[in-house]
Amino acid sequence: MTPIEAAARAIAAENFRRQFGHAPSPGWDADRQWRQHIPAARAVIEAIREPSEAMVNAAVLTFVRENGGIEHAPFMTWSAMIDSALAEQPEEAT
Repeated sequence: MTPIEAAARAIAAENFRRQFGHAPSPGWDADRQWRQHIPAARAVIEAIREPSEAMVNAAVLTFVRENGGIEHAPFMTWSAMIDSALAEQPEEAT
């Protein structure tokens, strides 16, 4: 499952919870529901493409403690990971 699909499924489940007041049952057919939320899922991932300063600082501290640190590595790593997530396409329904 791609990150976009996972996000779209989470949005569909949250919408279900808001509409019906409880989580969907395990047998709930999300396959027809989640695909309509792909644009919203992509928008969220695009919105978080740039890490916050606090996220970069936390990553830098981890790099420094564990590897001697490279200041821009966390930013480049995060951006590359988000770019990769945005490039993945959800699998077609079978």
